[in-house]
Amino acid sequence: MSDVSFTLELVGDVSAFTESVQDEMTLAIATQAGVNQSAVTITITSGSVILDVAIRVPSSAATTVQSTMAAVTSTPSGATTMLSAVSGVNITVAAVTTQPVVAPLEGTVSATGGLDGGAIFGIIIGVLALCACLAVGILWKLNKLPAKLQLKLNKVAPAPRVEDASIVELPAKSAAKKKRKKSSGDGSD
Repeated sequence: MSDVSFTLELVGDVSAFTESVQDEMTLAIATQAGVNQSAVTITITSGSVILDVAIRVPSSAATTVQSTMAAVTSTPSGATTMLSAVSGVNITVAAVTTQPVVAPLEGTVSATGGLDGGAIFGIIIGVLALCACLAVGILWKLNKLPAKLQLKLNKVAPAPRVEDASIVELPAKSAAKKKRKKSSGDGSD
């Protein structure tokens, strides 16, 4: 999408340009540009009466609309004629302050069909941030894994040391069974 924008200086007082007058002005400009009224945005400010116009159009149609509006606003009388259908106020254009120009919108497809520089930069930064987050997550997970294994190993009882094996006592039942085996083995021979 692109904006075709221009500025006109009008004769009169800002208070005369009510909401209904501004609505008629957008309709007159849209009709002249050959676009829907919702594509036209106007701003009226004081300092005489300054009319800023922006017409949002597909990038493919921007040069056509720009050429049409440049022809209409080439003179103040031509711009006055364009706005003559507006009722409620007599509009006279004192000067065409800025001729119609095409300005591509940020983050949109350019006239050549590709993304503009800002959109490409944003995509690159987003992909790099995602990769960095994934790398940090993987490294963090890998560093946590050995600690978990070490905790499991610490829970297993250590094997007795060789020097401690001589003082290990057998439970009473085991000792009694050994005595029975010895006595039963002596009597049966």
